[in-house]
Amino acid sequence: MGRANTDAGRGGTQVADTIGLLHERTGINHFMVDPTYASETVDEAIDHSRDVLDLMAQG
Repeated sequence: MGRANTDAGRGGTQVADTIGLLHERTGINHFMVDPTYASETVDEAIDHSRDVLDLMAQG
């Protein structure tokens, strides 16, 4: 399992692209994304996570 920590200013597209690149280079299929530093509220963290999941589903 890979872990991706996000920070302020990182959008879902950047996170999804990074996960895709890490998958290509390592073959890891499962990632845990921590939106703690990219979000100020729980609702923002949920929205950020949804964005990343939607982008990953699109490929």
